[in-house]
Amino acid sequence: MARLDTPLILWYGVTMKLCKRCGATKPPEDFHKDKKAKDGLCFYCKECNKKKTRDYYAGLDKTAEKVRGKSRAENGEYRNYQYMKKYGISLGEYNDLLEKQGGKCAICGITREECNTKRALPVDHDHETGEVRGILCDSCNRGIGLLKENPELLRKAAAYLE
Repeated sequence: MARLDTPLILWYGVTMKLCKRCGATKPPEDFHKDKKAKDGLCFYCKECNKKKTRDYYAGLDKTAEKVRGKSRAENGEYRNYQYMKKYGISLGEYNDLLEKQGGKCAICGITREECNTKRALPVDHDHETGEVRGILCDSCNRGIGLLKENPELLRKAAAYLE
């Protein structure tokens, strides 16, 4: 016979286990395996475990909505904080700069919609001085970065392509 502190029960010659959530006595096949448990089975039956997981994730979605209210992309406060922290400009200054550029990349003239991205166009800045130069698409911004922000390398690359 099983010890009293384990939930396994001998029921007419068949070993059964008590679910701690629903209180039903079920066969061991109705429980997931758990190496850490004394009997090697989870405390909750598979049905209760599934319900517990669904309830947990449903609660997370509601909590996230309450905390943020909006997604990060829509949250102007978050973006304003990031622009100020990284580049020393506000979201309003970013929008003014983008408007001066016609809503396009300063180099290739592509818009955010044409980039197939939901993210805002990145701010281009001098890594030594921190001065903001303009707003570029991801490709142009990476290209400048990969050429080490060196105008001479950029000229050589342009001459090579011509």
